[in-house]
Amino acid sequence: MNRLTSFSVFIAVSLLIVILIASVYRLTRDSSREVSLPRIDGTKVLAVIYNEFADVEDYIPVVDVLREQGATVHNASYDRNPVKAWHNGITIIPDLSFTEVNVSEFEAIFILGGICWNGNLVLDPRNETLFALIKDAYEESLMLSAICASPMVLAKAYVVEGKRGTGYDEVVKQPWGDAGGIYVDSNMPKVRDGNIITGNTQGARQFSEALVLAIAEKMK
Repeated sequence: MNRLTSFSVFIAVSLLIVILIASVYRLTRDSSREVSLPRIDGTKVLAVIYNEFADVEDYIPVVDVLREQGATVHNASYDRNPVKAWHNGITIIPDLSFTEVNVSEFEAIFILGGICWNGNLVLDPRNETLFALIKDAYEESLMLSAICASPMVLAKAYVVEGKRGTGYDEVVKQPWGDAGGIYVDSNMPKVRDGNIITGNTQGARQFSEALVLAIAEKMK
């Protein structure tokens, strides 16, 4: 067998391996989507965003599922200035500022994670408007959901007393406990306790499913 023939065989075998790996990946991905989700047409979810929010890890997978099931997602931030994500740098212009939100118009709030909660955003005085929004939503019995580092926002708003929750340990564990909550190992992809759903980035799909199911319950 000459060198050209050997190289051709090598290429053919390599392509076959790639195809097999891709097939296994698709099967694995599809098996993780076995939960049959209900429609939530006509519902509205408020996505809380800010600079350096997690787009690929949190925003896209969760918002895609919500929209697939019929929900309308509105984005809110401190003001209406463009907000730039962390990973791919996508830019979103918020529909509302936090002070403009009427929580009675929504079924749920989804708070994005991101590296922002490891830095200066934690000390931003504008957070008081966000915490006030979360408290109002809690009193109105909205579903409150937060993923990765953002469950810290729920803790800082003091709406987690006696509630189980999870997230990114380094950022969430201490404030969750300080606020009277019960912190659960971050290996849990998602945790629901009443009207509060928390999760980690690795469990974005399970987190999304839990949020859709919770919204569907509220519709009954």
